[in-house]
Amino acid sequence: MNPNAQYLQKSILAIVLILVSIGLVMVYSTSAIVAQMDQSTDNAYFFIKKQVMWCLLAMAMMIACMDMPYRLLERYGYWIFGGTLLLLALVLIPGIGTKYNGARRWIRFAGFGGQPSDMMKLAAVILVATYAHRNHHKLKHFYAGFLPIFSLISLACFLILLEPDFGTCCFIFVVSITLLLVAGIRWQHLVPICFASLPVVFILAFFKFNHIKQRIDVFLNPELDPLGKGYQIRQSLIAIGTGGKFGVGLGWSQQKLFFLSEESTDFIFSIVGEELGFLGTSLILVLFISLLYYGLKVVKYAPDNFARILALGITFTIGLQATFNIAVVTQSVPAKGISLPFISFGGTGLLFTMMGVGLLLNIAGNCQDITPKESKEEIPVMTSSEKKFTFLVAGGGTGGHLIPGICLAKEIQKQSPRSQVYFQVPGKPVDLAVMKKNDFAWEINPMRSFPQSKKQYPEFSWRFLTSLIKTAKLFHRLKPDMVIGLGGYGSFSAGLLAKMRGVPLVLLESNAIPGKVVRKLSSWSEAVYTPHLVEQIARNKVVPLGVPIREELKPPQTSLPKPFTILIMGGSQGAGCINNLVSSTLPLLKDVCNDLRFLHITGEHDFLQMQKDYQKYEFTAHVFPFHHNIEELYKQSHFVICRAGGSTLAEITALGLPSIIIPFARSADGHQEANAQKLERRGAAIVLLEKELSPEKLANHISDLLKSPQKIDKMIVKAKSMGEPQAAFKIVRHIFNLLKQDEKKNQALIVKKSSNKLPKPLQA
Repeated sequence: MNPNAQYLQKSILAIVLILVSIGLVMVYSTSAIVAQMDQSTDNAYFFIKKQVMWCLLAMAMMIACMDMPYRLLERYGYWIFGGTLLLLALVLIPGIGTKYNGARRWIRFAGFGGQPSDMMKLAAVILVATYAHRNHHKLKHFYAGFLPIFSLISLACFLILLEPDFGTCCFIFVVSITLLLVAGIRWQHLVPICFASLPVVFILAFFKFNHIKQRIDVFLNPELDPLGKGYQIRQSLIAIGTGGKFGVGLGWSQQKLFFLSEESTDFIFSIVGEELGFLGTSLILVLFISLLYYGLKVVKYAPDNFARILALGITFTIGLQATFNIAVVTQSVPAKGISLPFISFGGTGLLFTMMGVGLLLNIAGNCQDITPKESKEEIPVMTSSEKKFTFLVAGGGTGGHLIPGICLAKEIQKQSPRSQVYFQVPGKPVDLAVMKKNDFAWEINPMRSFPQSKKQYPEFSWRFLTSLIKTAKLFHRLKPDMVIGLGGYGSFSAGLLAKMRGVPLVLLESNAIPGKVVRKLSSWSEAVYTPHLVEQIARNKVVPLGVPIREELKPPQTSLPKPFTILIMGGSQGAGCINNLVSSTLPLLKDVCNDLRFLHITGEHDFLQMQKDYQKYEFTAHVFPFHHNIEELYKQSHFVICRAGGSTLAEITALGLPSIIIPFARSADGHQEANAQKLERRGAAIVLLEKELSPEKLANHISDLLKSPQKIDKMIVKAKSMGEPQAAFKIVRHIFNLLKQDEKKNQALIVKKSSNKLPKPLQA
């Protein structure tokens, strides 16, 4: 874990533990006499015992939420919300829901009671984060994006309103809508609905919920009913005023002696003010402000969009609830029963607040790029209201070039939903297959590889000229703010025009030895993003942030069951060399046939033959000519046999998959062998060169791995240490920083030019 992320975790945890400790002390101080005098309890420790039990349970759940993979919430976000909706509906059924003070808000079971509305505060945040993450492209559309999530939130608020609990209903609505606005919904969609619903809200508030009107009247005129509706708030202000600077002393409050009701729940802050004075209340305010500060730090450096919205929702929920409670007891807003987080007596409120803190700590621990230098330069993730940028992504020809570009483009649209990404690809079959699966606009670049002989010069010259003209037209139409080169000959003309037109250029290079085009364009670029430092490019250009990988690729959360599953793949078109080697190795593995399972991507040419070979030797195998969802195969695999393309190695290291790597012998400049050697030197892979291949050698390695699970465990650890699953996120952050710096340079240049046009002052 990054040391700064660890510091962030420790700071949040320390603040929360201090607040909980203050809460336990104050709950005992406010409830002991009441519990002693109450005939139903007749025990001064009755309330504090219950609070300690809830506190221990809340701590356990906080630790569980801190250690779980937080993305599980995104997977089950709709189910969590649906389950909470069901509990809200059950509360309204007599015999299941418990009525207290005229409101049916509690469900009691085995002596314990809880409010599902407290659970809904967290469930609504999870729902919004899940929905915004999965549907970020649709949020700006009314019917496809805004209306479904608004309807779900409104349904939850309606059920809470029926309890009735007008304040919690408004609280959840405000938090949810705020998060949706940050996520990117259009305020133009929200405002008409809110204005249309205002009359209904006012009618309900003043006729159905008459106590709300009375509270507003008391707020506007506290002396209107000093012994009735205004009594509670008057006693609260007396308590705070009595405390002065240092308070009357812990345990010596007079107002808790049956003058001030709800003294251990909604109005506990008043007793803090009386017993600990201005000093005690200031300490609590400072602690909450500090928690908000560190919570927003987590939001800023969260590893993905789901985590960012989730962290913001949790932070905002705690901050808004604390602010509202303190505002009520100081008569800054009309009275409303809402507890003070961590401090007020109450079980489910504390439980779900601590679970939220656990998730916040979880996300804080995954913030990998918090550094003092970057913190001043980092720009926040853009929302739909901020400036949009246009990116031209050029290159392709292989999956290894194009797929990282697709991953980067998706991350750009996550962090800046208004930005546009346009692709220019060479038009090979793999380019067409990949682009048709994605929603980005694209066109074909007629450029082909650099000539290898004099006979190819005429055709190359014609294609190069055509490519330049077509790319120039594209520049004129798009006016891109930045060009992203993916490597390969398809990115050369766009890189050249970016240099000629003064458009910032960045390059992606996934290999240990950069390709010719990347080497040629690197001197004109702002940055070259690589998985590690490379020697062929100037050090001041290299930014080793990793290779973007597909977001769907996630390491397995539990150990995989037997049999031992080997995934075999040879690149986007398959590899005849690997297929022939495996076919010859199968007879040598007959003794361990029942312990092995194969997942094999063969390519079209060898598909039928490999199927026959596996059947002939009675191996369990699933053979595919091509597979569009490679992440599903990764999830099932204990081990990988593959080529050494940069993208492939980035994926298996991010997933922590051990491997046998067979580099393509004729790769340009031997880059695949160089890629593989990086992993072999770290102990993350076994490398077999094509010139050294033999069925016996491969069979021995597979048999050895079957017998030595501890060796596989070591390789998994080493592979994970080399992986960078957040590469796309970090690269996009760096790209936006470059654009921000470019804007500053342009503004400075404009100022300089305008100052040069000013008339010179007359000389005396």
